[in-house]
Amino acid sequence: MTSDQSIVLAACFNQKYVPQAATMLRSFADSVTTPARWYLVADDSVDQPTHDRLVDFARSRGLTAEAARIPDDLVAGFDDCGYLPRIAWYRAVLAEAFCDEDRLIYLDSDLLVLHDLRPLWEAKLRPGDYFGAIGQPSYGDAAILAAGVGLSPDTPYFNSGVMLMDLALMRAEQFARRTREFAVSDDRPELPTADQCAMNALFNDRWTSLDPTWNCMSSIMLPFLFGAEWRDDRFHDAVTLERAARAPAVVHFEGPAVLKPWNARCFNPFADLYRTYRAETPWPLDALEGRRHDAWFARMSPRLQARVWQFRRWQTGLSRGRS
Repeated sequence: MTSDQSIVLAACFNQKYVPQAATMLRSFADSVTTPARWYLVADDSVDQPTHDRLVDFARSRGLTAEAARIPDDLVAGFDDCGYLPRIAWYRAVLAEAFCDEDRLIYLDSDLLVLHDLRPLWEAKLRPGDYFGAIGQPSYGDAAILAAGVGLSPDTPYFNSGVMLMDLALMRAEQFARRTREFAVSDDRPELPTADQCAMNALFNDRWTSLDPTWNCMSSIMLPFLFGAEWRDDRFHDAVTLERAARAPAVVHFEGPAVLKPWNARCFNPFADLYRTYRAETPWPLDALEGRRHDAWFARMSPRLQARVWQFRRWQTGLSRGRS
């Protein structure tokens, strides 16, 4: 690891998410005062001119950034794990890809950074833990995802969109190899979220729970999506979740398409801020995505939209059960 005091960060993205990565970097440039170095990791769908354009944009906002690719030999072994593209496994091999770094903050592209990340960078991990992350509230999809990989209902399931990673320990204990072997094993469970599910299954007792303000997911920001309140979560107290929702350091637009701020129906309160930042990138939104009737849905209150969304999920579950 270099001797400077810079925060080291990485984001991984494909061609579709280049605009989101640019928007995230634009918000980061506005919010972070601590020196930082970025690895902008593109997959094979991103051509080099586009990759260079993103790096140039980051530098134009005063950020230190470099283009990076994951070597094929680090992810080729994941090809046997099913239909998922290689980028779905990039987080699992970051320690091997960046051998000169001992510590790193990983950020998904579909988020906004609203506060300086120095406190996250300096967060203490429990001895022996590979990374710090934020557990998903128990009232969301966490219980389903946890059960799917063999975890008990009382075991937190973390979201991998924001991670503070101990790369040195991950290399020392062959984290990438162990994840790869699990992913391609014949007796593994289904892995709908790829490396996130695999890491939860393999390392459920090797991660440190961080404050939810560092990854304010849709389920934290909008608990009524699941017919819940903050006090219903078994893994965080209500005050902690409310604080994260009202003053998030990182807003993560995870979830289905209607919760993405580039969708006309998105009712996340930070959607307009995302669109403002996106307009200041080389990839502004020409038009919001969505279907013809989404403009009508967008005029509904968030709670009423949530009821519609819940009903659609219920209908989808019924149809799957009948198939």
